[in-house]
Amino acid sequence: MNYRRTLIFSLLAVLLLAACGGGASSGGGAQSGPGPADVARQFFEVAFSGEGDIAPLVCSAAADDVEAMREGLTQVAASGAEVDVSGLTFTEQNVSGDTAEVVVGGRIAITVAGTEQEMDFPEQTIPMRNENGWKVCA
Repeated sequence: MNYRRTLIFSLLAVLLLAACGGGASSGGGAQSGPGPADVARQFFEVAFSGEGDIAPLVCSAAADDVEAMREGLTQVAASGAEVDVSGLTFTEQNVSGDTAEVVVGGRIAITVAGTEQEMDFPEQTIPMRNENGWKVCA
């Protein structure tokens, strides 16, 4: 069972690195609606709940990676794992014009076969871009 949790956690880490690997995008937009931290939180919630679509939360530069992210998240769902991201924190930094970073850290809870395990989530900095609304940008 411990091997399965480790495998699921590793898959989650790979998916997040794919989604948040860094990079840039062109474009911009007026800053309205939810801020960068709110959108990053929404991305994590949608990604790991399986409810909703991550595509509208991803910037145009990372649009080609959305299908690969979906496939990985489908594998997590097929494993029967449930991921609770409510223990994560989302802190904005370096907000300037149409770019920002959100530092994500804290704890996640993974439930597999009725057994929950909380784990530290390695702190990650997620690049964000405002493209007529903030988006996760890889």
